[in-house]
Amino acid sequence: MQSPTSQSAPSRKNNTLFLCFTLLIFLAAASTPTPMYHLYQEQWHFSSAMLTLVFGVYALMMLASLLIAGGLSDHIGRKPVIAAAIVLEIVAVGLFILAQNVHWLLFARVMQGTATGIASSVIAASMLDADHQRGPLFNSLSSISGLGLGALVSSLLIFFAPMPLALSYWVLLLLLLVALLWLISIEETASLRPGALASLIPRIAIPAEIRGALMTVAPVNVSGWALGGFYLSLAPSVIVDITHTDSVLIAGGAVFLLTLSGAISVFVQRNRAPEAMLAYGATALALGLGLFLVSIQIGQIGVLLLGSVIAGSGFGSSFVGSMRSVLPLAPASQRAGLTAVFFIISYLALSIPSMAAGLLIKQLGLHTTALGFGTLLLVMILLAIVLQRLRKHSKVSTLPG
Repeated sequence: MQSPTSQSAPSRKNNTLFLCFTLLIFLAAASTPTPMYHLYQEQWHFSSAMLTLVFGVYALMMLASLLIAGGLSDHIGRKPVIAAAIVLEIVAVGLFILAQNVHWLLFARVMQGTATGIASSVIAASMLDADHQRGPLFNSLSSISGLGLGALVSSLLIFFAPMPLALSYWVLLLLLLVALLWLISIEETASLRPGALASLIPRIAIPAEIRGALMTVAPVNVSGWALGGFYLSLAPSVIVDITHTDSVLIAGGAVFLLTLSGAISVFVQRNRAPEAMLAYGATALALGLGLFLVSIQIGQIGVLLLGSVIAGSGFGSSFVGSMRSVLPLAPASQRAGLTAVFFIISYLALSIPSMAAGLLIKQLGLHTTALGFGTLLLVMILLAIVLQRLRKHSKVSTLPG
């Protein structure tokens, strides 16, 4: 078992490549069903509320697994926890392949959410072990790229290949088996510590000296994840409503554009200060959401796609800016636990607003619900921008001289 400082350069590189690959696959698996949701609805005749429940239960199980197992790898090591997450994800993919009705989808998403929640926390902590400076960057790029590639590849396979509701999952199964075999060559970077069973008791572990930084980044980060949740659940239905065509390519393309621009934004701004990334992220999210609202009102898919690109760049920037502001502040022994808290906040934002929107569709209709959802997010982001400026002004005014 080696510490990050005692690892050789080839070992650190192998660890980092494995972690990026594995996290990308987990997040690609999360967005793979998105272009299929409308097809599942047509085949099994379930409501939009049930659709958002299928999506939301995934995020809620991520939350539960983070609460229970978020700090486990600090005690028993990173590799056993990563292995367990991969095995659970393989089971989830198998359930998708065998799915016969919406109840199978729910069970598959429960398993998938559990696996992804465990993986997200331990892989983020492992990336910081391997590269303290660039770990948050690698984590963000892998997460955002995975979400986009999963939706894009899935929509392409649905449109051009046979077995539209199964082939994407077979590809994921193969990639997960590759990750499981690759894990054998990875060196452990966490020391064994007592207290593993006690760490399974759900608790919110936020070191007192970090709480202020976490609360500062929360509003913008929550807005970005809420928008991402809407795209991953209800955006295909909104696109059908705008275009009056059942195009899985446009649905997958919208998610891909949102996440691709996010990944590009993260890479381009990788050397900027976290505060600057948060400021840009909030501004871009506000502008992108404005275009999203306009596109729904005038029925122009081009405006929606442009808004997706701009909002995505803001999502990526605010996400990595938030992580870089908070996670490196924690000592190594508390890193996985704090990472879990960060993702708990993010996954609540990912799931709860979209589930609420799904319930409102029956009463208000898709069009009105989408407009209301976007407007609430826009107001929240504008308030976050005002608070950021007030905090910046307060810091400047308290400087001596």
